[in-house]
Amino acid sequence: MPEAKALPATVVFFSLAEFGARPVAEQAQLKESLEGALASAIEPLPAAARIVVDTRDGAAVVLLDGPVAALDVGDRVRAAAPGVPLSIGINHGPVKLAPNGAHGPTLFGDGLAAGASIAAYAKPGATLVSRSFRDALAERAPDRADSLRSAGAFTDAAIRSHDVFAPGRKAGVFRRRRQFVFGALGATGMLAAGVVVRRARLRAAAEARTPAVVALAITPGGEIQVDGRMHGMSPPLKTLELAPGRHTIVVNTGDHEPLTTRVDLAPGERFTLRHDFPPPPPPPVTAETTPVDAAPAPAPVEPKKPKSPTKAATKKQPPRGRNVKEDFRQAGREMRDFFRGLVR
Repeated sequence: MPEAKALPATVVFFSLAEFGARPVAEQAQLKESLEGALASAIEPLPAAARIVVDTRDGAAVVLLDGPVAALDVGDRVRAAAPGVPLSIGINHGPVKLAPNGAHGPTLFGDGLAAGASIAAYAKPGATLVSRSFRDALAERAPDRADSLRSAGAFTDAAIRSHDVFAPGRKAGVFRRRRQFVFGALGATGMLAAGVVVRRARLRAAAEARTPAVVALAITPGGEIQVDGRMHGMSPPLKTLELAPGRHTIVVNTGDHEPLTTRVDLAPGERFTLRHDFPPPPPPPVTAETTPVDAAPAPAPVEPKKPKSPTKAATKKQPPRGRNVKEDFRQAGREMRDFFRGLVR
């Protein structure tokens, strides 16, 4: 990929004093006030001749047509944002545009770095410009360049010395001094992270804070682990709110191999983790265990008791071989005796 070409430009850098020490709500209010003032200040300029970028503690306007309008832009922003503690630094130098930065189009270069250093050095309510800006302005508008008076010099975090000038100030207002104005969050580190168009950055920052939602549809259920941290059983757990980015989700049932899912979630994304574990296998049948479908063992049968003999069975039976005629005779005799008893 060819290296971006450096272009000479004038940078008007706006720094909000003590921005990092203020509450978040106040920071947002100051940024909105600065944004509104910038919108009205750059309206007279052609859209193709300026670029508005956002920084950690303010904003900047990059003018591609030269330094003549820079002082006017600074004055218009300050007039449109009364009460906003602005320090303005103006520099003229090379800038580069990287169209595919980590957060979109990114500007970088010595022109921006020096402008940020000068704005950080200026006191709230003051405007300071670099020597390179004064020299560039002298070629286009000598009268305006003559109105700039020396305001001393300082040394930035990169051990570079800057001669600065102030509009309408007398020479010697500031003593020459050596000062580190940035530190760990100085111009070099800030610009290395890139500056992007304000609205796009604010929108991206808001979206980046939106958590992703993972819906859980695990059957019959399992223990949920995300990035090595336990989150509970699902069910009853139905959803997870996770920070955007990569995560490893593990579902463990104890009866099967754990389910491992790796996801890369976007801000606000909704993702459904669905899995059906097979039912656990039945327990093995042992010698002591009776199968469910086996026939029951027959009940023991008690022996029948012998029946007691009846009266009919115990009645004296006539001996075998008795004469039949004798039976009839005996019966006749009995009948005769019966009738004789009646006659008497």
